[in-house]
Amino acid sequence: MANDLTRLAARIADLERRFAQQTRTSQLAYSSIENGALDVYDETGSLRAVIGQQPDGTTAVNIVNAPPPPTPSQPTVTPVLGGVSATWEGVFTDAPAPPLDFARIEVHATTLDNFIPTPATLRGTFESPLGSTLTIPTDQPLYVRLLARNTSGTASAPSAQSGPVGPAPVVAQEVLDGIVDETALADNAVSQAKLRIGAVGHNQLAIGTGNLMPDPSFEGAFTEQLVAASTEWRLTEGNGSPRGLRVNGTSSEPTSRSLLITELAVSPGDRFFLAFDYRASADWSGNSLRLYLRWQDADGTVLGYGTAIATPTPGADWATTSQQVQAPAGTVAATVWLQNFQAIAGTADFDNAQVRTVIGAGMVLAESIGTLELAAESVTGEKVAADTITAREVKALSLTGDEIAANTLTARHIAAGSLSASRLAIGTTGNLVGDPSYETGVIAAALANQDPGIYAIEDGGNNSAKCLRITPAAGTYRWLQHATSPMLPGDRYWVAVDYKTTTDFTGASLKFFLGFYDESGTRLGSDGIVVSALVTDGTWQRISKIITIPANTTQGNVRIGVDGNGNETTTGRAYFDNLECRAVLSTPGGGARPSCPRKGCACMTRRATRPSP
Repeated sequence: MANDLTRLAARIADLERRFAQQTRTSQLAYSSIENGALDVYDETGSLRAVIGQQPDGTTAVNIVNAPPPPTPSQPTVTPVLGGVSATWEGVFTDAPAPPLDFARIEVHATTLDNFIPTPATLRGTFESPLGSTLTIPTDQPLYVRLLARNTSGTASAPSAQSGPVGPAPVVAQEVLDGIVDETALADNAVSQAKLRIGAVGHNQLAIGTGNLMPDPSFEGAFTEQLVAASTEWRLTEGNGSPRGLRVNGTSSEPTSRSLLITELAVSPGDRFFLAFDYRASADWSGNSLRLYLRWQDADGTVLGYGTAIATPTPGADWATTSQQVQAPAGTVAATVWLQNFQAIAGTADFDNAQVRTVIGAGMVLAESIGTLELAAESVTGEKVAADTITAREVKALSLTGDEIAANTLTARHIAAGSLSASRLAIGTTGNLVGDPSYETGVIAAALANQDPGIYAIEDGGNNSAKCLRITPAAGTYRWLQHATSPMLPGDRYWVAVDYKTTTDFTGASLKFFLGFYDESGTRLGSDGIVVSALVTDGTWQRISKIITIPANTTQGNVRIGVDGNGNETTTGRAYFDNLECRAVLSTPGGGARPSCPRKGCACMTRRATRPSP
């Protein structure tokens, strides 16, 4: 009986053991995460997800440390009005489908080729992995690239670059009246050939505009690209602006550290205004800070330098320096540089750099720069080199009592013989012709003793009260002299006059001339306008010409007339109004400075009957 009980107990124990081997209870049965989170790691031990309560107090599944997403395909960029359009087709170059942790596609664009996408180049995003289109406003060609980002914030490799693509051209049908202003015109869009002579005067000129320095305050992506690969140049706070440029001058020996900014197309003789703000650290030690243009010929050979130089006081506040430079002969290009010259310690800062073209005298018509373009007190005695302003440079009656302070002009300021009759002329507008519209009575008085049947001042000018009438005669050149002025060889003058004739005018031509004389008073010749086929319908006509003064000339005479030589009969009458003879400013030609060519000559108006010149 005892053995039976023992066997029965052993059998029951075996059944319990077998039953335990066939069943398993969950370790987390009836469990929960109380005020915490569950971390998920991959096979390398890297944290990949946090499930539960997050550090910011929210509850979520947070994916972290994900691998980079696949690279987007190259975008399609097309021009549109006012910008460019960037399109992505929803395709990746190294994956058949977007990853499950896809967040967005970033669209980056800039004017720089082979650029690296940064926050400064971000122009917009595509939130769908199926593709989309973004319009980017711009007025210049752009390069475009795409980046993919996942929910971890990890970026893909940048896509292949597209571009450059610029905005679509604007045609007349798409432009409303007044919508195109000066900021919408492309550089060099308006050439000299498009401008009528006299159309641009001093009221239309804005002197000093047009900074050729790209990103002159160093605020944009252009400067970021310049300093990205440099260990010596970096961004810092600017002078009244968020950013400037800083260069480290620390070196074991004097070293000149330069930064290439850009390259400009230049012609020989071009002038430029250079300026920049600067400061140096208290421990700075060096020779100077510089903004310079390096002149180069067509082969890239360096021809010289045009430099604005500043010698900073270490530890002092911001200061400004400027300089004008001129391109030498043979120059076709200039590279623009910033430089910390021969420094061994400390740092130097640059900001607000300027490279502006300077308009030379040879590019400015007479009277195109007036007082409106000159700031108050901008031209002082310190700005005028000794002996640069003589009686020859002072326009008749351009200096009056209003321009000369009391007691500033005395006898010791006037060179002996520098003021003579040849240096004085009537008129205050730059016109060498005195009484050009015959309104003041000067010409009328000079004609008082002449035959009124030939020369007379009559009513009915062209937009004025009076005009000059000359009656032609067969075989005779009848002319009237209006002005005598000193002139230099190579100088240019613009002459113009209004004329009309009676409807029965025949047998004579119209002539408007400058006569040239040397220092002894010998006549060298003449140049001007001859109109043989006149408009004889009784309406006013305008004629003009630019005349270059020939060699050895020291004086010119302005005369108007009608020439009946070569004709047996003449009829009708000719009328003249609004005569002009104005200097076209240019680099003075060679030749000696003229003195009074005819001593004692005070002739204002003379008439003669003589053969045609």
